[in-house]
Amino acid sequence: MPNTQHIKADNSAALCLTYREAAQLLKCCERVVWGLVQSGEIRAIRLGRAVRIPRSEIERFIESRLNRPAHP
Repeated sequence: MPNTQHIKADNSAALCLTYREAAQLLKCCERVVWGLVQSGEIRAIRLGRAVRIPRSEIERFIESRLNRPAHP
């Protein structure tokens, strides 16, 4: 008999993230992520009516922020 329990997916291996998942990863709110996408700081893709953010874009964004000089 097949197992019919629902298993929650582990997003640590997901290639694309929702706004909510990206916000959780960055420890910020969804509006901040939305603003970053709208400004072009983070690129997103559209899949039908859904918008997804490639995990690599989140990693690139973090790297770009690490390479910036800190404000005094």
